[in-house]
Amino acid sequence: MTNEEIIKKAERLARLFYELDGFTVPPGFVFHRSINPRATETWLRVIVAFEELLQTPLRDVVEEMED
Repeated sequence: MTNEEIIKKAERLARLFYELDGFTVPPGFVFHRSINPRATETWLRVIVAFEELLQTPLRDVVEEMED
């Protein structure tokens, strides 16, 4: 899986988590770039899920893509 695919899946999972918490996600919203506290918390949950369940260092993947 490419870094782009990993981030796409992580963003989709963040969207699902956010919606499960009862919030609406605006079209085009990017969790890993957000400074919104609630979105940031959601993104941290996604990082934990990816690192614990998939053994994927999501923080490193995002850093590589942002460079």
